[in-house]
Amino acid sequence: RAGGGKYCVEGCRFVDALNLRRKGYLQPPAPGKPSYAITANCGGREQHITVVWTPGRFGGKRPWFQCGCCGRRVVRLYIVQAVFACRHCHRLGHASQLETPHERGTGRARRIRMRLSDGTDDPYGEFPSRPRFMRRTTYERWHRAHDDAEERSAMGLMNFAERLGRRTSRRA
Repeated sequence: RAGGGKYCVEGCRFVDALNLRRKGYLQPPAPGKPSYAITANCGGREQHITVVWTPGRFGGKRPWFQCGCCGRRVVRLYIVQAVFACRHCHRLGHASQLETPHERGTGRARRIRMRLSDGTDDPYGEFPSRPRFMRRTTYERWHRAHDDAEERSAMGLMNFAERLGRRTSRRA
C-alpha cells in the first residue's frame, strides 16, 4: 500500500496476456470460432477470464483479457484479494503518482545524467560531456531539460521546507 492506503500497480501480482502468448499458453482460435475463456484459480476462488483476439497491423492476432468487472479490454489483470480485475476496477495507482515534486525533479535529472553518461551516475559531479555521436543541439536540449528538472526539484524542496517551518512555528 502507498501513502493514502491505496494499492500500487508495482506491488501487485498480475497476469499478462502478451507474456502468456509469447510463452505459448494462449493460442488464437481457429477462423470462424468465437473467443474463449480460461479458468483461473486464486485463493480457492475460480474465475473465468475471457480472452479476446484482435488482428495485428502487420498480420497475426493479439490477445487481450476482458475484465470481469467492467468489461474493459486490457493486457494485464491484477490480483488483489483473490480477484482478477483491471487496475481501474481495483483502483490501483502508480508509485510515481505518489512522488513529491522534489522527488520527481531529482529522478528526472538522474535519468538524464544516466542517459548521457556511460552508466555511472555521480549526482554531485560534473554534468556528463557530450557523447561522441550526439548532435550538439540534442545535447544542449538534454542539458536544458536537466537544469529545469533540478530547478523544479529545488523549488519543491524549498516549498516543503517552508511548509515544515510554518507547521513548527504554529506548534511553538
